[in-house]
Amino acid sequence: MFDKLKSKLHRHKSKGKNDDPKAAATSNPGKENEPPAPAAPAASETPKQDEPSVEQKPTTDTPKEKTSEKTETPPKDRWDIALKQLPPAKQEKLRALGMDKLSSGYVESEIDDLVGLVNKKQEECEKKFWRVSIGDNDIVLRNYTTKIVGWLEKAGDIAIQFAPPQASMPWSVVKSLMQIPVIGEEQMGALLGTTEAIVRIVSRGQVYEQVYLNNDSDEAESKLSQSLENALIGIYRTSLDLLADSGSLFSQNTARRTLEAILNPGNVSGGLSSLSAQEDELLRDVQACETRRSAAADDRMIGMLDCLNAPLVRVDENVQKLLDKTDETDRQDLLEKISTVKFGKHHDNVRETRTPGTGEWLLQNEAFHHWEETSSSGIFWLQGSPGTGKTYLTSRVVDLIKSEMEDLPRNEGFAFFYCNRNEANRRDSLSIISSYVRQLATSASNPDSMQTKLKELCKQAQQSGTTLSFDACQEQILASSNLYSKTTLVIDAFDECDQDSRDKLIEAFNELLAESKNTLKIYIASRPDPDIQSQLQEEQRTSLTIQASQNAPDIERFLDEQLQKLSKKAAFVGKMKTKIIERLLERCQGMFQWASLQVHQITRCRTESSVWKRLDNLPEDLQKAYDEIWEQIETLEDPDKEFVKRALKWVAAATEPLDSKCLLSAVRVGSLDDGGISEDEIDEQGLLSLCGNFLIIDPESYWRFSHLSVVEYLEAAHQWSKPQAHLHVANACLSLLITAYENEDPFTTLKHETEYDSEDEDNKPPEWVDIMDTGNRFHRYARHHWVEHVHEAKVTEDSPLAMSLKRFLGAPEESSVQYRRWLGQFRKEVFWSGDMLDSSGFQTSGFDLTKFTDRESTYAYGSDLVFASELEPSDQPVFAMCRFAFDTILTEWWNSPAIDVSQKNDLGHDLLTIAAIGGSVAICRRLVEKGAQVNSKQSFSIYGSALVAAAWWGHTDVIKYLVEAGADPNIHLNSQEGWADRGDDADGESCEAEDATESDERAPEGWFASPLVAAVEENNVEATKYLVNEAKADVHKKLTYDGYGNVLEIAAFKGNYEIIKCLVHAGADVNKPTLHPYSGRNIDRVVGNGDLKTIRFLIEESGADVRAPLPGSTVNILVQAVNTKKLENVKYLVEKCHVDVNEGSEYETPLVAAIKTEDLDLVEYLLKSGADVNKTCDNGQTNPLALATEREYSAIVRLLVANGADPNQKDS
Repeated sequence: MFDKLKSKLHRHKSKGKNDDPKAAATSNPGKENEPPAPAAPAASETPKQDEPSVEQKPTTDTPKEKTSEKTETPPKDRWDIALKQLPPAKQEKLRALGMDKLSSGYVESEIDDLVGLVNKKQEECEKKFWRVSIGDNDIVLRNYTTKIVGWLEKAGDIAIQFAPPQASMPWSVVKSLMQIPVIGEEQMGALLGTTEAIVRIVSRGQVYEQVYLNNDSDEAESKLSQSLENALIGIYRTSLDLLADSGSLFSQNTARRTLEAILNPGNVSGGLSSLSAQEDELLRDVQACETRRSAAADDRMIGMLDCLNAPLVRVDENVQKLLDKTDETDRQDLLEKISTVKFGKHHDNVRETRTPGTGEWLLQNEAFHHWEETSSSGIFWLQGSPGTGKTYLTSRVVDLIKSEMEDLPRNEGFAFFYCNRNEANRRDSLSIISSYVRQLATSASNPDSMQTKLKELCKQAQQSGTTLSFDACQEQILASSNLYSKTTLVIDAFDECDQDSRDKLIEAFNELLAESKNTLKIYIASRPDPDIQSQLQEEQRTSLTIQASQNAPDIERFLDEQLQKLSKKAAFVGKMKTKIIERLLERCQGMFQWASLQVHQITRCRTESSVWKRLDNLPEDLQKAYDEIWEQIETLEDPDKEFVKRALKWVAAATEPLDSKCLLSAVRVGSLDDGGISEDEIDEQGLLSLCGNFLIIDPESYWRFSHLSVVEYLEAAHQWSKPQAHLHVANACLSLLITAYENEDPFTTLKHETEYDSEDEDNKPPEWVDIMDTGNRFHRYARHHWVEHVHEAKVTEDSPLAMSLKRFLGAPEESSVQYRRWLGQFRKEVFWSGDMLDSSGFQTSGFDLTKFTDRESTYAYGSDLVFASELEPSDQPVFAMCRFAFDTILTEWWNSPAIDVSQKNDLGHDLLTIAAIGGSVAICRRLVEKGAQVNSKQSFSIYGSALVAAAWWGHTDVIKYLVEAGADPNIHLNSQEGWADRGDDADGESCEAEDATESDERAPEGWFASPLVAAVEENNVEATKYLVNEAKADVHKKLTYDGYGNVLEIAAFKGNYEIIKCLVHAGADVNKPTLHPYSGRNIDRVVGNGDLKTIRFLIEESGADVRAPLPGSTVNILVQAVNTKKLENVKYLVEKCHVDVNEGSEYETPLVAAIKTEDLDLVEYLLKSGADVNKTCDNGQTNPLALATEREYSAIVRLLVANGADPNQKDS
């Protein structure tokens, strides 16, 4: 009803934006079923010059009335009229609370006071984690406070901007209402819900009175106006009656009934239910008056109505405190480190191909509208069969939410993700959840700021040499949802996630819904799936299955657009368009993909008769439509058919999306047995035409399958598989490398290539397009990714691929010229191509930059940095056999007596260590059988031993084999960092004297003191657990490794809860001093890392002593906690562990440390907890007030002074 009124009122605004999300789904913030305010009326084409505009306050001068001498009548005080209709006892009660005061002159101060009271209630709710469940509604109390403040601000804006006449509005009574003490969440919910209803009515009523019941209005005495006046006075009377009885509404016995009346007014009798019914009646009277009011309303009325209609917006002050303004460059760098998934581009790709108007039915759907508008958290699950257009619908939902947030930025979080089975980073749980973290790091209302906690988390991960784990991401998303008033997560094609990833995400979604303090909305689009259904919590799930009748208008629009384009090429199609659409709609069964395939088939028709014949022979379903296309491919001539099948395999197996420059070259190359490189070439349109809509080119110019169902069809109907696709791609890559490097020396060409942008071939000379040139896009892909495709082909030695691999490598004892040239070219690329340092191709070459950037790629000899690889020297292919785990595919070579198991590569690693890096148990076993020593130590190397290498890389199965084969889990290695930094411990004895069997002057044996150190530093949980629990690695061993005194200290710095728990359960001492005693103990390290879960474990379960500082230490545990800027950690130590807030280190008290963080909340908390505002540090320096003044922290200065800071105190 209100939608029709709104469109009628805004005649002065533009109409008919077909794809405007908000036009499709009007919402009414503030109350889900509340009577909306009328929209602004149309303004006259020539506005009156003597009337104030929306932006102007009315002038104090009254223009002379030229047309009448009518004297003004005093404005009616309808609140006073309503008051006088109450029983005398209630009148007296309300007057005692301030109801008889005229409030217009005091609106600003009254509202400011009320906002302060509401904020205190919100803080109380958050501190006690209050939530209320009433029936199917899970109430987030913070939503009520947000709405209350929103309505208060509206009332203030209207009063200040438009100066309505004075009236006895009940602000003083509402203030008294907000001061009622409550002891439970239901009482608080009832109090806030009732307050929100009253404040909403006050705000709306003042506008309705001014617009429709103004004494100067011609309509003031009409019957319609009189009906509206009666309705207003009636609802005012009910509101005052509720306020008079407020004490009984919020008692423990009635609070739940009050909440039920707010949420389900039709099911409960009483004042609140009556109030809801009166609001509905009021709306009908407002609509009736609106139809009679002149369309030439003045700007003042328009401004008042627009102000009332604007969405409720409140940027919480607490949100501002938890955000940190960040430089654009720094912010982008941090965001890229969190996630590199191009989520925005994926959305753009869908939106650009979506027909305007698609998805209107979903936005108007009652189930979707309820999920979107209700204040309860919950999941909306959109289900649909393959090809029904779910992704287009998801993109429509994304546009709706984005437009709402962009038009009027709010304190809300929003993140979305489009899954894709064919792209690794779009089907993995960590990729998805880390993308959510990135998107929630900022909000529309604070685009230049990032969450302070997230910045610290990223900094810690960077210092620890790790990335955000899944659990850390989930914790951060929870922090975001607790920060924003509302958070919405969207995920499309959820069924295309890996099964394990899907299960992990569903578990995370359920936990987030259970733990979030504020409203959390999750939108999921997928095929119907019993696994998803069984795991999603039914009580929080709203499901909607796409029916053919629902998306038929979307398909009709799509067909109309596509046929209109086609008619420009074939005029006869235009004449038939209506009939074609009717026929296709009859048969499509709600499937976009089927309809799209039929349009493609019609494009092949050249006459009207052929179109009719096509329409008379439409395939029954999607399967039959694909059968038809496959039959057309099979009838092609052999060269064309081969191009199509190669293209399909390449798109299925490629490790990254392929553009035309790469794919059009790739389809020319077969295996050596198939003739190698074809002389034939094909262009983009030619290949697209041959593929029959199995493949498309997306808006980013990458080749993709037109739909997931195409891949599923090829797998089911023609027994295609991913390994088969990888087999072809691996053969093609090796075929090109063998041919290209056979006669040509690549180095001269490569030097020339660096003169051009490696990503911009458009500016290169024509000869660079040649497939044999190293600058060719496919050539680059082949030399970077051939290893992965060989592995994924999953073949044995009897496969033709094995013969190609052997030809490329050469022989076990000597490599081929092609292999040496390939590796030599990589050396040049590492040296010259800075833009390729993140390429996975470098791991293919053995440089491993993605794993060990500063140690393996640039290995130091003295002061020289030498580019090094596990594969060098290049004349020995056995290093590649070990590094790339070529076991079963090269069985015959492994039996060769020419393999010397003792030989080492240029990094000083023997074959067993390289095989451990590669992760192959089979190769490790072969080498041990050939005589490799499992405890061999390698001087001047990175890992020092095979077991250390396996531990660092997290290959638990290799670790287990080596230990069972006799490897010592406590092998003592003279690590480089320990060897360089060797010093004495607190007792003046050598830290490793008890273990050392050789002179301290012996050559360093790797970067790690033991296998356990390597596993812990790289956060390899399973490897750590095996070494500790099964192999009995020593958790007490003293270290001088990289500034650490023991392995628990390393784990504390890294912050991995599971590893810390494993070490502590094995006996690691949490109170043990660190390497340098002045740095404190292991528990101090943990607190400094900031993970509350780990802190609680160590204190509550492991006996960590937080109140006994280590003698001689300069570290104070509370100062450590303060420095992390995590208030919850500080509160835990103070309130649960009773740490003294005034005890600090020589250089910092906790209060001084808090001032240095600029965190006002921390400072305020410490002061409330008894921190001495005038206490200096132990060295007599750093006066808190002087520090804050010097650094110009004005808010902190005011806080310190207010708490008794002495401005005359000076540092000693």
